[in-house]
Order: sequence, then structure tokens, then C-alpha cells
Amino acid sequence: MSDKEFLRDSFINEMLTYASIDKDIVFISADFGAPALDSFRENLPSQFFHSGISEQHMVDMAAGFCSFRKKSIYLRNGPLYNT
Repeated sequence: MSDKEFLRDSFINEMLTYASIDKDIVFISADFGAPALDSFRENLPSQFFHSGISEQHMVDMAAGFCSFRKKSIYLRNGPLYNT
């Protein structure tokens, strides 16, 4: 494995930095394959939520958290299509 950090891991690590400061940030992911997610789950378990493989459910979760004045960040692996 190279020393390069994947874009996904860079994003997650940056969100970990912000979420460590702001406890109103919640991070929702359908992914378990990013090494940076391990760090997020270990350091901020009450701010990390795994949605399973249901991307629409992840969006619904984010909206629900926002209705309670939380700052929802969600990560998915592919594009989200809207019709």
C-alpha cells in the first residue's frame, strides 16, 4: 500500500477534526471499508452512525438529526441520483 491518503480518508479525517470540536456534528456512513472510519468510530462513537446499505435511509437519518438541530454529514460511495 502506498503512503498516499485516499480522498475519502482525507474527508473523514477532516470531519473527525471538526466533530471533535463540535459535538452537534453527527457522521453517517454506509461504508465500513475506509480506514479513517475506524478512527472516527473509536474516538467519537456517539457521533458516528452506520446506515447499512440503504442510502435513502441514510438521507432520512440525516434529515431527522437536523430536525433536532444536529449537523449531519453523510458519506456514500457513489453518486446520489435524483429524479
